[in-house]
Amino acid sequence: MPAFRESCLEAQSESQSGSAAKPLGVCLVSLVVGGLLAGCVQDPLTQTSNRARSALLAAGDPDSLAAAGLVNPRSTNEERLVLAARASGAAPNRKDLAWLHLELCVRVDSCDVAPIEAQLHALDPGNAAVWSGSLARASKVDDTTRIEAILTSMAAGERFDTYWNALVAHTASALIRTNVIDGATATVTATEVVAVHALSYQPLAKGCGGKTLEQPKMLDTCRRLAAILRRSDTYTTEMFGQDLALRLWPKDSPEYREATEERRVSHYRLDTENKLVGHFSGKEGSERYLQLLTAHKTEQEVWLADITASGLSPNPPPGWIDSGRAVR
Repeated sequence: MPAFRESCLEAQSESQSGSAAKPLGVCLVSLVVGGLLAGCVQDPLTQTSNRARSALLAAGDPDSLAAAGLVNPRSTNEERLVLAARASGAAPNRKDLAWLHLELCVRVDSCDVAPIEAQLHALDPGNAAVWSGSLARASKVDDTTRIEAILTSMAAGERFDTYWNALVAHTASALIRTNVIDGATATVTATEVVAVHALSYQPLAKGCGGKTLEQPKMLDTCRRLAAILRRSDTYTTEMFGQDLALRLWPKDSPEYREATEERRVSHYRLDTENKLVGHFSGKEGSERYLQLLTAHKTEQEVWLADITASGLSPNPPPGWIDSGRAVR
């Protein structure tokens, strides 16, 4: 899991600095028996994906419908969108399914993101992420005025949540109920497919970069947005916000020092969790991981619980240096 965050952050940092970068959507993380795997998505259900998908469609509950679209690598974005829409429509109060619907809508040009964003905003009004679809669309056509307006709306939020824990847990549980694959494989699969369908952070990096920051109003907006990103439900978003803050504040400012220390703690915890990732391998490990996902709202809380339960300190000792994370 931590290795995924690192690879994705490399991509984010490159996009923020203006160089070519792969979108977050091509990053993945997976838990595998005996260790950690990070790389390009492959189909872990090559031999059984058709049977799993058929079983999910036959079940017909919201989580099974959503999972049916995600797990089949041969499905088109339009097919995935139809199933996500059915899932969200069947459970209109589920924030995670509304978010998945939005993520898949963004991938289909003919899909209108506005009503989905309105639904999600009504369910979770403090979540700045609800405007991500509109931002992606505005960024695609370089609509500067629209981008600035959306960023301003985002900066009025309280946090930036993508419902990672809920989506992975519900997708894995739906797969397990098919009785087609074992629990460990279901957990790997759920983690991979939820990660690969995530929205890219590049529109945020683009909107809060370049000449835009020459405008005092937009600089202030992006600084507020960076603080919101650091109050998120995933390490990826949290670290993206930390890196953004380090680019927006002077090095001698208290805000820069605060973001630096936050990032140091985040990296320490991910490094520590890398050493414990074997805890989640195999049948018992995957069951424990799903239990933690269900019990906690954020990914950070899951790792904190695992580190603490292992008897390790969640905070870096004095003088601990993250030598692989030089500030750009």
